[in-house]
Amino acid sequence: MAASSPARIIKIALASYSAGGLFKLITGLLTGSAALVSEALHSLLDAVNQVILYRGTPRDGAAARHVYAYGGGQMHYRLNLWSAVGLFSIGCGLGLAWALLNLLEIRDGSRDAVGWPALLALTGALLIQGYSLWLAATAYLECMRDNGENNPIRFLQSGGDITLSVIVVQSTAGLAGLLLAGLGILLTWLTGNPLWDALAALLVAILMGAVAFYLGALYLRYLTDVRDRKAERALEALVAARPAVHHCEKVQSLIMDDHRTLLFADIVLAQDSAASGLLPRILTEKKYLLSRLPPEQRADQRLNAFVTARASMDCALKRAELIAAELEQSLREQLPQVAEVSIRVRGLSDFALPKKSRRKPPPSQDAEYIERQ
Repeated sequence: MAASSPARIIKIALASYSAGGLFKLITGLLTGSAALVSEALHSLLDAVNQVILYRGTPRDGAAARHVYAYGGGQMHYRLNLWSAVGLFSIGCGLGLAWALLNLLEIRDGSRDAVGWPALLALTGALLIQGYSLWLAATAYLECMRDNGENNPIRFLQSGGDITLSVIVVQSTAGLAGLLLAGLGILLTWLTGNPLWDALAALLVAILMGAVAFYLGALYLRYLTDVRDRKAERALEALVAARPAVHHCEKVQSLIMDDHRTLLFADIVLAQDSAASGLLPRILTEKKYLLSRLPPEQRADQRLNAFVTARASMDCALKRAELIAAELEQSLREQLPQVAEVSIRVRGLSDFALPKKSRRKPPPSQDAEYIERQ
């Protein structure tokens, strides 16, 4: 079964949170369950956050690129950071106040025990939100496998697909809130003591605070110049495997969003590999440039020296550009999320004569070309 798209999962999550939240709110008010009302607040805040998550999804169209260089991913994270931290922090505060109010009523003896209808309401909400969690988890695991990861916790900590990560976190927290509320209501029903119901409401409020903290940390990852170590290591491995590159002086990256990384690198070319085969290219380019001059100027020594220098620069630059382009192409094939690569050639390795070998080395391409002349 193919995984659903993030947009469809958001819509299903929105419907489940809205329906479950209203159902729990009405039942909680009718039965007097503090935990059920607190969990209803949790679900309704989840629903509002899904709306903001859907509206703030980065767009890759021309309109988005006209305003934002890379589709507006940074604005997406700022918007969701404000909404997630703000909403769930407010929810945590309201939930704590509601739980403390109920604890004071219990101390005054004005609270009654909760009946079985509250458990029935929680069972219905569990079925509704469980389906949403199942869809999100299925898409999340498929995305994890596509990224070559096999540890869900590590993939969640790294950010992964942030839209799916947020939905999975919210759905899991919603399920945990339901279980806490259900445990409190069950203990209240069995013991006749409403203290358990109020304590469950308190734990649900604390859970909302934990969700606000985690989502804030997740969004801040893309708003604080975080480096993509995986992309940097991949480029360093490609450089080490290419004889044409002597070493990499500096590699830096910047994560724009969960689908885009910018990478910048300075490389130094190896003189042997970079210079091998360059002489015939220079002479060919020189002949081409001389052919563009009038016949009477081709014997001019000053013009010949200029044409030789120009041909040498052209061929050297083309060789450097080719090496950098091959590195960029290989990196993009390994890591499609690298949106832009800037590789700067800082020069050649230190001058040194080729090392002598006991065996006669095969002639270089330059030597073969000179012998044919």
